Amino acid sequence: MLVGAIKTLLNKVDAQENKITELSSENQKLKDEINRLKGEKGKPDIAKNKDDKKDSDDKKKGGKNGGRGKNKNAKEIEIHNTEEKMSKKDLPKDAQYKGTRDVVIQDINFNLNNTKFIIHKYYSPFLGKVFEGQLPPEYKGSIFGPGIWSFVIQFHYEARMTQNLLFKILTGLKVKISVGEISNMILCHERFEEERQNVREAGISRSDFSQIDDTGARLNGKNGYSIAVCNQFLLIIIQVFQKIERLY
Repeated sequence: MLVGAIKTLLNKVDAQENKITELSSENQKLKDEINRLKGEKGKPDIAKNKDDKKDSDDKKKGGKNGGRGKNKNAKEIEIHNTEEKMSKKDLPKDAQYKGTRDVVIQDINFNLNNTKFIIHKYYSPFLGKVFEGQLPPEYKGSIFGPGIWSFVIQFHYEARMTQNLLFKILTGLKVKISVGEISNMILCHERFEEERQNVREAGISRSDFSQIDDTGARLNGKNGYSIAVCNQFLLIIIQVFQKIERLY
């Protein structure tokens, strides 16, 4: 009799405990809904801790988190160099060939690349004129090549890299350059004016419409205006000072 009564009592306690848990969960959901309607946040849903042992087993089995060192995009990567790794002299005499496996490693090569141009000169006594070889167009007007120009301008404007940081990187590569010369590269828009003009004309000529606007501007302490041109081809508004005038 006593044992049966205890079992009945324990069953009722378990049932009441389950009921309390269910009611508490429902009560919390109602509170969260009320807070949501008030514009407040409810109780955060905190994820359970990961099972480190299970993750370790998955890696060993090559499961979802496994495959360390493998590149899933290896077939899409352009290959520049190929090396074979295995020397027969390191193998025992009875070693049997069992095929190959490919490992694609991505890397960059950023080195100093100076060029010395030897300009030959000739003089014609009959014409009284000197003839000499010409530098390629991309090397004219500067002691720095197009690679350094591209690096400075791209990393300054796209990566927001400061002039001092650019100076440290370039001098670290043993480029003989000063902070002032880097500043001149960033501010020297004339070098790219022809290319910019060609881009603007091509974008305008290919479009059925263009939106043009102007805004006030100051240059060298003088009032003027700048004109912005935009259409579906000119994805970024080209803002160029086309004419600076005094406004009196």
